[in-house]
Amino acid sequence: MEPRYRVYENAMCRCIAGLTEHAAPFAAQHLEKQIPPSPPALQMEGISL
Repeated sequence: MEPRYRVYENAMCRCIAGLTEHAAPFAAQHLEKQIPPSPPALQMEGISL
């Protein structure tokens, strides 16, 4: 894989991991509709829930 695409892949993995970490506690309690907005670190990556 070209280095440029490896950077994209790594960024996507970080975003997915961050979203999962952020939402998992709410999903485990069946509170999906109460998930708060994405944390600032994820917003900096351009990701929002």
